[in-house]
Amino acid sequence: MSTTYAWEVVFHDAVREADTLTEEAKTRTAEMAIFNRIQHFSARPDSVEEQALFDALVTIRLLRTLRRLSELILQDVPRPRPA
Repeated sequence: MSTTYAWEVVFHDAVREADTLTEEAKTRTAEMAIFNRIQHFSARPDSVEEQALFDALVTIRLLRTLRRLSELILQDVPRPRPA
């Protein structure tokens, strides 16, 4: 049985968010939860959770990059002109 940490719940919520109006707020919440856990981390330095925390931060950076790229791409897509 694996343990689910509180930071993982908000992280997964942010990753799954499709609403562009709330995705950044959820991503920030997840990021703060991860940083708070890292700050109070007391397990041995090479623990599985520690690696998961840093992997989650990398995922958040990638998500932000992909979201920005998709915004840029959508800005360049020609809009249909009204008839």
